[in-house]
Amino acid sequence: MTMALLPTAAYGMKRTPGRDARPNASEKARCRPTGTGRTSKPRYAAHRGLPTLVGLLLLFTAVPAQAQQHQDDPALPDLAPREVEIRGQLEIVFPSLQRQPLIGFNPPPRVPDLPAGRRPYIEPYKQDSADLPPGPLQRPDPPRADLLAGKPPLRGVFEAGAGRYLSRSFRGRLGLPVSETALFTGRLDYEGADGFEPFDTRPGLKTPFDALEAELDLHTASAVLATGLTFDAFFDRYTLYGTERPVRSVYAENPEREGRGGGLGVWLQTRAAADIALDARLRYGSTRFETSVLTDQATDTGLFSRRERRLDLDATGTVPFPTGDLDLTARLSTAGLDTDALPGNTVQTYEAGAAFRFLYGNAYHVRLGLTVLGFRALGQTPGGGNRTAGYLSPDVRIDLYPGPGLNVYLQHRPTMQVHTLAELYRLSPYLVDEPRLQPTLRTVNAEAGVHYFVGRLHLTGRAGYVQAPNFLYFRNAGGTGTAIYDRGLTTAEYGDARILHLGGEAAFSLTGGLHASAGVTLQDGHLPDEEADIPYFPALTAHTMLSLAFASGKGLLQLRGTLESPRYRDFDRTPENRVDTFFDLDAGASYRFSPWVGAGLQVDNLLGGRRERWDNYPQMPGVVRGTLFILF
Repeated sequence: MTMALLPTAAYGMKRTPGRDARPNASEKARCRPTGTGRTSKPRYAAHRGLPTLVGLLLLFTAVPAQAQQHQDDPALPDLAPREVEIRGQLEIVFPSLQRQPLIGFNPPPRVPDLPAGRRPYIEPYKQDSADLPPGPLQRPDPPRADLLAGKPPLRGVFEAGAGRYLSRSFRGRLGLPVSETALFTGRLDYEGADGFEPFDTRPGLKTPFDALEAELDLHTASAVLATGLTFDAFFDRYTLYGTERPVRSVYAENPEREGRGGGLGVWLQTRAAADIALDARLRYGSTRFETSVLTDQATDTGLFSRRERRLDLDATGTVPFPTGDLDLTARLSTAGLDTDALPGNTVQTYEAGAAFRFLYGNAYHVRLGLTVLGFRALGQTPGGGNRTAGYLSPDVRIDLYPGPGLNVYLQHRPTMQVHTLAELYRLSPYLVDEPRLQPTLRTVNAEAGVHYFVGRLHLTGRAGYVQAPNFLYFRNAGGTGTAIYDRGLTTAEYGDARILHLGGEAAFSLTGGLHASAGVTLQDGHLPDEEADIPYFPALTAHTMLSLAFASGKGLLQLRGTLESPRYRDFDRTPENRVDTFFDLDAGASYRFSPWVGAGLQVDNLLGGRRERWDNYPQMPGVVRGTLFILF
């Protein structure tokens, strides 16, 4: 910054006479350089000759007058500069602001008040460690090696056993997460034996069997949807040792049966985060059974084979509404038998239903709906004809809750049960070699019951009536023209049935690890068209179970029993057709020696004796089997 100060004399202004010619204090202040400025030369410096001459002349003329007036104050020339240039630097500095700390808002530290007479305890602690109570904490198990290696955890259980009659068994379960959303599971079950000699009059005849089932699943899950792929297979081989012929012939005395099959299925299911609950499953399967028994004595073709291929679709869904839920059901199946074995050329079944569940609070619930069900079977009647049927039936359920722990219900639930070839042989292993396939329809299925919970006790009672226009039942095949054996084979038939049933169950548990349950059912089944009772239909069935856990859950004792009253193998209720009471009592014990290893003991048909579920097929008595299982 440059500044110029011009004194008054530089602009020709006259100085006041009689004053000192030297600059006064104010002029000195105005002419004093400041900052970093410098003093410039006087403007008359360029004409030094002329001003000097003029000054000398004026001096000679003014000296006498001045000497007379001021003899003691000599006049000096004014040599002060008239123009000054000042240069400097302007700096603007604002004051800094700092926030002052706030004090006085936090509570002062609390100083505990100690009584004046308190003194610290300085004596040694003399209690022995043996007198101290045991600590509740245990040493934690070390982490698994696969977790430390960053591998997904593998879970499973394998159990193997062997016992009397060279009986053998194996059971395996496996689960392996392959990613954060995918899980692989596997299941394998095997049971077999060389069997025993069931009849004293037929030495050398035994009852060998082998049964194997396997299943592999791949599950994937997200926040709202879970999907899966399933592959299943089975193998079954056993002897029809109860068959008897009226006369000896070239046909097998002890025919064998072998079955095998498998299927591939896909499914999807919504999870809890989804607004609509949906469960849909689609499966394609193939099954074949071969039997060394002939239907027609005039034909000698060796093994008789029956094959089935089928396609099944099963879907259920629930749609929520403000006043309740809408339940939807759809089931479709189609199957083909024998040579062509194409799905659709033998049996087709369908079932569709819709019901709305009204929510009126906790006092009672109401469900109202309709169900359509039917089937078409080609060549599946005793005469080789076709059968077609369709029905429309109401679907109703009312639940009442009159008090705490008490539930009373009334329901009418029509159902359709599809029977596959493999299921028929599971229900009755000793069927003829050419069973017919039809579904079981229950168009009237009414039931009333009560559930009561009090503490650890659970009581259930029920009574109902069933009207099934196409009901599956089994009867003796001897004398029907479908087999060469008069005993030891059964046939699958379908008819119009009326069934009344009454039953109840009781279950309780105690804090010591004791659990028990028992149930009994009384039933009466009649075939109006045959004017006879349903064969192999017991009037009384009962079951019981008793289990006791001990050693903090490491050990388990179990006792299971099943009872079926005498049955008749055919329509005629004669002593020849009577099958005695079937009673099975099994016991088992197991103990886990560590989290990884355990052992068990199983005894089937504990009471021994001759027990027959099917006519002329006594089961192995007193089968003792030891097992060893490994968990990981």
